[in-house]
Amino acid sequence: MRNPGKDRHFWRLAFGVFALVSVLNYFPVLSGQVPFPRDHVLRHSAWDGYPRTTPPQQVGQLIDVVALFYPFRAWLSRSIGEGTLPLWNPHIMSGAPFEANAQSALFYPPHILYYLFPLKAAWTINLMLRLFLAAVFMALFVRSIGGSPGGAMLSGILFALCGFTIEWQGTSIDGAGIWLPLMFYAVHRLYRNPGARSIAIAAFAFAMPVLAGHPETAVHETFAVCLFAGWLWTRRIGRRFLQAFVLAGILAVGLAAVQWIPTIEWLREMPSQLENPQPVLDRHQGQGFFSRDIRSDPSSALVSIPEGASYVGMLGMLAASLSLYYEKKRYAVFLLIVAAFCTAVSFGIQPVGWIMAHIPVVKAIKNSRLILVVDFALAAMAGLGVSALEQRQHGRQALITLGAAFLVLSFCIYEVHRATMTPVSFDRSPWASLIFLFVGFLPLLLKMRGRLEDWRFPLIIVLIAGIEMVTYSYGYLGFSPAAEVFPTPPVVDFLRTAGDPGTFRVARDRVPMPHDSGMIFGFEEADGYEIATERASMFVSGLTEDRPDGVMFQGEKILLSADRRFDMLNVKYLIASTPNPNADLYARQAERFVPVYSQGPVTVFENKTALPRSFLVPTTGIEIVSDKKGQLDRIKQPRFDPLKTVVFEQPLHGMIFAENGLDPDARLAIIEQGANHYRIAAQSRSSSILVLSQTYYPGWKATVNGVVAPVYPVDLALTGVILGAGVSDV
Repeated sequence: MRNPGKDRHFWRLAFGVFALVSVLNYFPVLSGQVPFPRDHVLRHSAWDGYPRTTPPQQVGQLIDVVALFYPFRAWLSRSIGEGTLPLWNPHIMSGAPFEANAQSALFYPPHILYYLFPLKAAWTINLMLRLFLAAVFMALFVRSIGGSPGGAMLSGILFALCGFTIEWQGTSIDGAGIWLPLMFYAVHRLYRNPGARSIAIAAFAFAMPVLAGHPETAVHETFAVCLFAGWLWTRRIGRRFLQAFVLAGILAVGLAAVQWIPTIEWLREMPSQLENPQPVLDRHQGQGFFSRDIRSDPSSALVSIPEGASYVGMLGMLAASLSLYYEKKRYAVFLLIVAAFCTAVSFGIQPVGWIMAHIPVVKAIKNSRLILVVDFALAAMAGLGVSALEQRQHGRQALITLGAAFLVLSFCIYEVHRATMTPVSFDRSPWASLIFLFVGFLPLLLKMRGRLEDWRFPLIIVLIAGIEMVTYSYGYLGFSPAAEVFPTPPVVDFLRTAGDPGTFRVARDRVPMPHDSGMIFGFEEADGYEIATERASMFVSGLTEDRPDGVMFQGEKILLSADRRFDMLNVKYLIASTPNPNADLYARQAERFVPVYSQGPVTVFENKTALPRSFLVPTTGIEIVSDKKGQLDRIKQPRFDPLKTVVFEQPLHGMIFAENGLDPDARLAIIEQGANHYRIAAQSRSSSILVLSQTYYPGWKATVNGVVAPVYPVDLALTGVILGAGVSDV
């Protein structure tokens, strides 16, 4: 049995080591810098000539951090600061669900930091906490299956700083991924002691990946954990463990319901992509296990970053090869099988690849990201390998295994060297991998030969792992002075003087600033970097880039279109990078687009034909078009006037309207507007349709003069409410 006193001593030491590793990895934050890829922002033309107080960064492919996750956290932070829980996001794609979009992670417990601290401080603390928790959870699991203190600490460091967790840091993928070892720990605890406390821990652990905001990663983790539970159950078939596991799962579903229920509703509104198989990694990407270069996409060895990043350290790979000599060999065998299977899925190795590509729904998931499970398994096996050496000396067979692993890894590093096509700094080069291979091999060999005893072996192992992995992971996001993290560019100062930001929208041509910047600076956009609903995607088709991950307008398509969809989205200002190949086209439509601001390579055009955020259409203008394609065709007709005609998709049974048209003296005003609500005052002598230039979504409710009123999708993707004659408080 374990000594509780020794365990407490171990955890005090482990917490200290993991905290130190976290601080070292983010050391510049102690001088006030922020882990953030500043240059991915300042490279945009809106910041042309902006002075940098620190040297240019060398960071990889981080567009998701800049254009999605940091803006999401900014909107969360600002809304909470204003006393609002942001269920809706008015800043992108003419309005979009926020809570229902899983990546908002609105109810993720660590995000309480955004309620307590300023945005940049909360962002920084979250990153450091992520690393610390990943290490602690991994050590907890390895200790629970009998791993030695040194082995557990090694596993913690390897997992917290491995390729998958480092490359996806700052995203919801990593936020979900760090909980995998806690889930494994919880299942093992249930197996050993299926009591109430174990059930509660398991339910919490299972719910966290869903609340963290990445359902796909949550699916991968749940799959791996279910395999582990099934494997444990087959070893000792018993009703109590099975019942406890099922109960924990039910409780987890309940805990995460606040996220998954609205997310399922949101997915129903998305274009169906369940029949589109996702690509897997090609074999060359397997060199990511041996390559330390993560500063560009692709890397110097043509490994895709972040998808192909999977480094768990040369020491980790060597130690993992010894895991089968661990006294509880069954755990090492399971981890090896899982690692092999997930590798086969990630890289499409046959016949596993063929099978996965033909399973409905499963084939539409990005299963290449099962690299998370592979890295986890290798880190755990490394801890078990070190534990095996600490338990007893091993003979010739283990020595042959270690030697064979050394030779195989040397060959793999040589292959990375052969594939390296561009210059790379020494610490990122194959030579660095080779040096760490030698340095990691030596203490393992000395321990086998009985030359490294007592506390020296785990100390050296943890020290080498810490140096290897921190030098691999350090500075991936870059470090920036706080003032240079999304500094306010002059064009935003202009927009702030242009009127109430809730009365107009902005769009971009040629990406003069990152998408979703409105969440940072407080203006509202018609475009955005996020999957749009099916209605919204159809509405802007032909005006935007043909891509599934956002609404991104192209000026030439807007200028050449003959319909008023762009105007219907309340887009008053179009920000364009200049010089622009569309300049002549803008000049030919001077009656519509007028330049109102210019600063360096950025010009803002005012759209003189933009419609207001809300307007009234007479009920005599109602047309019924039942299918979405027909609705799109109707509103794309050049003679379609959105102020006189409104398209519904279903007949309004039981509704009786006067025959007279809209009162020319009708008045309409937005009295109040927040993240989740509008209050609109309308007055007209005839019945009418209030059309709100906002993406229709079924979660919205309305009252008219205190009475609940239906909310309709109108003009394919906008929002409509029927008003009677007289004064209406909506």
